[in-house]
Amino acid sequence: MLELLPADVLDNPMIFAVAKGNPGAVSAPKFSKDPFVKSVIKHAEPLVAAGFGIYESIDKKTDVLFNTAVVDAGDLQEADQQGRLAELAPSFDTVKTAGAPGAAAVPAATDTAPSAPMTPESQPAPSVQNKLATQRTKNLMPTSPTGGPAPGAGQILNSILKQPI
Repeated sequence: MLELLPADVLDNPMIFAVAKGNPGAVSAPKFSKDPFVKSVIKHAEPLVAAGFGIYESIDKKTDVLFNTAVVDAGDLQEADQQGRLAELAPSFDTVKTAGAPGAAAVPAATDTAPSAPMTPESQPAPSVQNKLATQRTKNLMPTSPTGGPAPGAGQILNSILKQPI
């Protein structure tokens, strides 16, 4: 569904972070000057159609963008009533400054290269790499129509249902 969003929304790394559920929601002042926040407000309708939710705080001063698969609007409302909205939906500026988990590592819509080179410390051990390569190769092999995750459902459905590695 993300491919249906306008390019200026897809350039926002927070969209991908919220889509991944890490964080599940971010908040911003109603009249923020940040271009990313303005883009989200401008394209609210396509975002909602893509599975995001937008919650307006009780005091009408804060808007929250959230992943509807991760955060329930009722939980946001309850947190807002208890004065804990910032706990459930951290400020966009705070998350952006701290570097949202997953936001910096998510490539732009047209960029497929990692944002930073892999250092020896960040790479898994060779034994782990070998095991993953073996599992990925095994996962590519077609199964019989009576095997796989949905026996008897056919090769196409079985290939769709395979867990990615």
